[in-house]
Amino acid sequence: MKIIALFSGLVLAAAIAAASPPAAAAPESRPATAPTLQIVGEEEVVFSTKGDGCPLRQFPDSPARAVREAEGSIVLFATFENNWYLRGADWKSLKADCLSAGHGARNADPRALDDKYWIQALSSTDGKNFVALGSHEYLGTRHGGNCRIRTGRTMEPACWYSSITQYVSLGSARHFARAAEAPVVATPQMAFDPQGTKRVGYFTTSNIVTDGAYRYVLIFAEGSETQRRGNCLFRAPVSPLVSAWKAWDGAAFSVDLSALPAATGDKPAACKPVAGLPHEVRGLVRHGPSGTWIAVYSGRVGARTGVVYSTSRDLLTWSAGSLLLDAPLTRRDPDCAAVYRYPSVIDQTAPGFTFETVGERAWLYGVKINLAACKPVSREIVRVPIAIVP
Repeated sequence: MKIIALFSGLVLAAAIAAASPPAAAAPESRPATAPTLQIVGEEEVVFSTKGDGCPLRQFPDSPARAVREAEGSIVLFATFENNWYLRGADWKSLKADCLSAGHGARNADPRALDDKYWIQALSSTDGKNFVALGSHEYLGTRHGGNCRIRTGRTMEPACWYSSITQYVSLGSARHFARAAEAPVVATPQMAFDPQGTKRVGYFTTSNIVTDGAYRYVLIFAEGSETQRRGNCLFRAPVSPLVSAWKAWDGAAFSVDLSALPAATGDKPAACKPVAGLPHEVRGLVRHGPSGTWIAVYSGRVGARTGVVYSTSRDLLTWSAGSLLLDAPLTRRDPDCAAVYRYPSVIDQTAPGFTFETVGERAWLYGVKINLAACKPVSREIVRVPIAIVP
């Protein structure tokens, strides 16, 4: 950042703040050691695909995201491409509405970024109007002639081109439409390749958290020639509706990934992944008593696998992972045990509309994939109580 000598002290301070990561609290007001997470009770089933009796396919395929609407209703997403949801007057009365909160247009043009999307993150300043970030998936195999790779040549779907897109719902959290302004948060910095054998782009997000005048979210970037693989931190000003997001480049929030490079000769933009998070972060909260950020994800600690958590003081540098829940990562692991995916943490007593903070108790949510003969037979949204110990 270039600083002109004639700037006043106030302008200089504002410029420095704009380039800085989230501010840490004064040392005397926050404990120096990070909290630990512990499971303190039995698993509970929130929703099961067995016998749901709904004509809309209710397939849990994302982390649990909860919002509190202004009149008090709770809406919980753990959603599929049709963005179905659970709703109730309180946490105990949550029930599937058999309705869609929005869906993509299945547009065959990869440049339109309007094929299918999964709601991944939510934010609101008033409990009436909501912003959502979606994991947008374009698959050339879904659109005849847009993928020239034969099935079976890759473990992942061929011609997979993924972006993070932005949506708005006015009056409630149940009617999302593509944002008119800043509809794209992050898109691959290369054109769609109909012969691509590997997935390309920006795939998943944590939930959105707020610190001061800004919103933050972790977005997982797949590696490419110009982009390092990992979780990138994005920031946008807090506003009643949408804002443009910028990614951290190692020194400032300066990276705009919302469009392809303007000219062939332009160098593709890239974000710098944060340190210490080796897997896709699915849940992000702040521990109120200590001010510590907590991230949860599926991963490995030594020889053990399951739900892992890491902590941070600034959202940029993270601790080594600690295992919270033992579980296999895939159904190919020994014993055909149930697989847990898409972990997130929700404190039902948290203030505000989007449950961004936790106190001494919270719930670890996840999607449990039940197996028979090592084949999936059903999915459940489950939760287990946890303690956050300073």
